[in-house]
Amino acid sequence: MRCLFKLRALMGIGLALGSLSSAQATVTRYVSFGMPDALLKAQFRAAGSQQETRVIFRGLPEPGGYPAFIRRLVPLIQDLPKNERPPIGLDPAAFEQAGIGTVPVLEVDQERKAEGRQYPVTEPDPRIHMRKTLAALTPTEWRRALLKEAPQERKPPLPSATSESRLTVDPVFRLPQSIMDTGGRVLAAAGETANPLTLLPSEVSLLILDIDDQRQREAVVQRLNSIQGDTWVLAAGRTPGIQDSKIQKLSDHMKTPILPLPQRWLDQFRISHLPVEVRTTNSKIEIRQWPP
Repeated sequence: MRCLFKLRALMGIGLALGSLSSAQATVTRYVSFGMPDALLKAQFRAAGSQQETRVIFRGLPEPGGYPAFIRRLVPLIQDLPKNERPPIGLDPAAFEQAGIGTVPVLEVDQERKAEGRQYPVTEPDPRIHMRKTLAALTPTEWRRALLKEAPQERKPPLPSATSESRLTVDPVFRLPQSIMDTGGRVLAAAGETANPLTLLPSEVSLLILDIDDQRQREAVVQRLNSIQGDTWVLAAGRTPGIQDSKIQKLSDHMKTPILPLPQRWLDQFRISHLPVEVRTTNSKIEIRQWPP
């Protein structure tokens, strides 16, 4: 049960990560919730008044994770006109590559400059947390978690894609509970519908494959090498009896963690063939399948 909770938490981190339109942005503002709220607001306002500018955090605040991130972020940007709200998201790789440990820092055309008084980056790098958590899991814990997620009656493996196709999903859902800011004010009430990608514009890339299919494994490795930014690989079509070493071996080969994908995810996203790439863009989820 403890292992299952860890795996679900890691999945949540994966969905929050991603390079945020870095190919289009020429200006980046590095920030942290370790900065005073007034200074953060000023950073968002300045970024919103400039074209091709993004604001990035290194990771999610602790404790609280993604819900805490939304609760703290929304009050800081809700007063800005919608057309002046800059892209805001997480990019731990950018912080690492730039060697940034204090903020705010302004980067223009890859030249960085500290702006005024500096504050420590308080959010941990989620990739480091993920690696430590995965390394701490024993094969027995992995197996128990997978058996817990596996349906009682397994469905046959999904067929390999024979042609390329795309499906766009509008991720609007009904809130199971209210979202409130740190002062207790309700930002979105339970029962209301919301699209999380409009609150937090971001780009997330996932690759899903049947780990038992050699052609799919080769196709995903090739695709992974051509994608910039953080990409998460999820393994479907896995039977409970398969050796955990297969996932670990492929993970080492790809040089990226591979996580098990519950069958219900395939059903929810109406995935009928593999492999597929799932990407968030323009407040929607795009699902692309291609032949291996």
